[in-house]
Amino acid sequence: MKVVSSARKLRFRPAAGAPVVAFPEGANISNYGVNNNTPTIVVCNGTENPPSWQGVDHESGVVLVNLVPEDIANEALDIFAEDETIESLNDALNFLVEQGCKDQYTSPNEFQPKLSPAGRMLDEWNGIVKRDDRDLIEIWRTGDDIYVTHEKQPKLMHPDILLQTYRNVDGSQIDLASIPENS
Repeated sequence: MKVVSSARKLRFRPAAGAPVVAFPEGANISNYGVNNNTPTIVVCNGTENPPSWQGVDHESGVVLVNLVPEDIANEALDIFAEDETIESLNDALNFLVEQGCKDQYTSPNEFQPKLSPAGRMLDEWNGIVKRDDRDLIEIWRTGDDIYVTHEKQPKLMHPDILLQTYRNVDGSQIDLASIPENS
């Protein structure tokens, strides 16, 4: 079954030339990270169980945050816009976590042409974006687990997040019972 993301996302590109950072001790490091080996920023996806960490740097990708209300997105963009450094990006991401926006993850630069402006933009990289309607994603069920194709790999998706961030191709709400079983 094919679906399309309907979620607006807040996108930040890490500053170029920032020093490499380490993951917090004992962090559950996700293989979805764009650059987990030499990241200049690490983010925690607090919607996963258990929460997982991903790394990224300027050359390899961006940080995306799903389901950010517009007023909170604008405040986070104001924090980042102060100087667009790794420090201001960390401040903006920490602010978003405090506001309940914990769906933070990384995405490769090659994926960015599939995103288009959907609100305030600081520049071509930083701002409120959405996936283009032409970007269809495969979805299936294995028992009670629901998966989506993410970066050509299966990714377990929480049903509530799925319903908040994806729609059927025609724009209608997804019926969880209609998701086909993977055979």
